[in-house]
Amino acid sequence: MNDGKLFVIFDFDLYEPSLFAFEKLQGTLRKDDVLYFDEAFANEERRLIEKILEHFDVRFIGSTNTGLAVVLE
Repeated sequence: MNDGKLFVIFDFDLYEPSLFAFEKLQGTLRKDDVLYFDEAFANEERRLIEKILEHFDVRFIGSTNTGLAVVLE
């Protein structure tokens, strides 16, 4: 068993590939894992963030002009 925390970078720029990656990772994501979205304010990645919020509570931990980092609660 791996007790390490994940740091996942979503950099697919399109909703479908990002959703595919999230669905593959969803069962392994745990509290305190960090997700980073490089284009969080673009429509495609924003849709993914909204989908993730349906499954996890998150705490926002940082942002840039285009990116957003969250930690799973």
